[in-house]
Amino acid sequence: MKKLFFILFFLPLLSFGQFSKGTKYLGGSFSLESYKYDTGARMTPYNLFFSSQAHLGVFLNESIAIGPTINFNRTKIPTINPATNLFEDRRSNSLAGGIFVRKFFPISEVFLFSLEGSAIVGQINRDSMSQHTESKSTIYNFSIFPAFMFLPNEKWGFDANIGTFRYGANYRNPFSEERNFEARLGQINLGAKYFFGR
Repeated sequence: MKKLFFILFFLPLLSFGQFSKGTKYLGGSFSLESYKYDTGARMTPYNLFFSSQAHLGVFLNESIAIGPTINFNRTKIPTINPATNLFEDRRSNSLAGGIFVRKFFPISEVFLFSLEGSAIVGQINRDSMSQHTESKSTIYNFSIFPAFMFLPNEKWGFDANIGTFRYGANYRNPFSEERNFEARLGQINLGAKYFFGR
């Protein structure tokens, strides 16, 4: 009976937060945001933002992982057409790839804090107001975010990203360039990771 109690008590305290050089993981996350405009009309326009990310990490040592990442984003924003005075959906899709680096800081046996930075480049396609033509541009994004990870066992980890700091550039042509900086401190994204070689 004492042995059974010992196993049940100490099994949850096993250290799953230790990594080694060469350990790999496949991870991903997604977010979906939508809200409506109150116009009093029968057809209520709404914004839609969808984002997904996938990455493959390889540990260089017991606390630093690096690897490729790929991002896909889709937006739908209702905009009033000045010619018709009606709402029309403006849609955009973007696909970008790059590299990320993540540093892990153990908090306890199964909880970790981490900082991740990434640099990506890709292309965004936008519908015009006429909905018959499409414009393309090149995007560059640099971001960093903190995250907490829970490791219930050796193979799985679950992330909660708390906020993002992002700097982006959008090049439509040699004469048109947009740059912006974002700090989203209240946004939480959830993700999962599967570890190989542990």
